[in-house]
Amino acid sequence: MRERRFNILIPGLVLAIIGLIGAYALFGEVLYIGGTAGTTGEFDIQFLTASTSDVVGSNPTATISVDRKTLTINVEDLEYPGAGAQIDIVVKNVGTISAILRTITITGNDDPDIVVELIGVEEDIPIDAGEEYPFAIRVYWSSQSTTGDKSINFTVELGYEQNTGVGY
Repeated sequence: MRERRFNILIPGLVLAIIGLIGAYALFGEVLYIGGTAGTTGEFDIQFLTASTSDVVGSNPTATISVDRKTLTINVEDLEYPGAGAQIDIVVKNVGTISAILRTITITGNDDPDIVVELIGVEEDIPIDAGEEYPFAIRVYWSSQSTTGDKSINFTVELGYEQNTGVGY
């Protein structure tokens, strides 16, 4: 009698398992979603203009590189402490993507008697496509200095990133 129960029970269990597998296959579906994103915009902030003003006892020049990514400022022949000049600068977002100007890096001013100040520069400046941003750099021989004959040559570069519109 026991053998008869096993003969009925085993095929019944096999059929039940097959039924469960079939039901799972019917109701269990996997949805795959894929995609690609791309951009065709340009991301580019450049020096547009650089001119000297407020020149006192010096001979300054400001030269924009051919690729418009670097500005070289040369203030020759500072005649006395307090002499210097202001360099009026305009940068422009010539790309099609909005950007944030994060840093203005000055490299090459290693003379402690020469003061270089950024004027009109805020932190994290948003510059939309086609928009310009003016600021200035004031360079002068410190009036506290007691050493003679000063000249300075340094470069200015921009650090920027995409403006995502997100607050972080």
